[in-house]
Amino acid sequence: KAVDMEDADDPNEKQESDDDSDIELDHTKLQSMLEEDSDADIGEDILEHHEGADAALAKLIKLKQETRKVGRQAREKIEIEHQLRCTFLLELLFNRPDGCNRIFKTDVLLGIVLPILKYRKKLERSLAKSIDSGADSSEGRKQALLDRLTMLLTQKICKLKISSFPFAEPLSEEGAMEYATKILAEARRAEGKQQASCCSSALVFCLRCSHDPAGSKPLTSALADAVAEWSTKRTSKLQASLFDDFILHLPDLAQAFLAEPLSKATQDARSAFLKCECFRLITQLFSVKSDSHVVTKTESIR
Repeated sequence: KAVDMEDADDPNEKQESDDDSDIELDHTKLQSMLEEDSDADIGEDILEHHEGADAALAKLIKLKQETRKVGRQAREKIEIEHQLRCTFLLELLFNRPDGCNRIFKTDVLLGIVLPILKYRKKLERSLAKSIDSGADSSEGRKQALLDRLTMLLTQKICKLKISSFPFAEPLSEEGAMEYATKILAEARRAEGKQQASCCSSALVFCLRCSHDPAGSKPLTSALADAVAEWSTKRTSKLQASLFDDFILHLPDLAQAFLAEPLSKATQDARSAFLKCECFRLITQLFSVKSDSHVVTKTESIR
């Protein structure tokens, strides 16, 4: 009987061993299941952590932003103070016609004009943002610096005559075209009337410093393109004051440059108002009397 019972148990044990041998573990699936569980646990922990720290984190970010803003305003204030002192020194330099400004050369003067034009535009934009926000304490200093730069350009540098500089030579045709192109580019980006006025003064100064500008085809073409852009393109930022100042300060040269483009613009201008402006400019162009006491037109513009 004992033998029979052992023999009877053998089939069950054999079946269990067969079942165990049928179970196979897939290591890839097991690993992915463990990773999914791990990611789920981590995600829940992070979510719970952020939910509890949102207010503190927001306060920390705001504090850092305010600290950076205060630091930026402090640096900006110091920079403006230094720039105000520099403009004061430039005013002293150009206020003395018998001083060391006689050693200036034409390209040096125009090399001063262009950076001032670019920075004045940047400062004007920064001042507008400060006024809109109402949180900047340096508005007064910015306005003072802006006014000084405007006066320095329009009343000091751009009114100089190269005939008063013994070592200054007229710009070549290539040099005059290079500076005129850059000044017109700044005029196209001008956002206010004062910036546009500074650009027109700089353009007049550039033409005054040029050698035989009336005979320069590139300059003639550049100004003709400027008239066409102002009168036909809606997106153009060029203003009529650019041509008003040109006619006022260089009437002989303006007749050579602007007569034909303005005549064409009276027909091609995109609005009735601009056509009227073209007729006004033409009337002003031929109503200004040229200086008949000089030998050449080149002498009259210098």
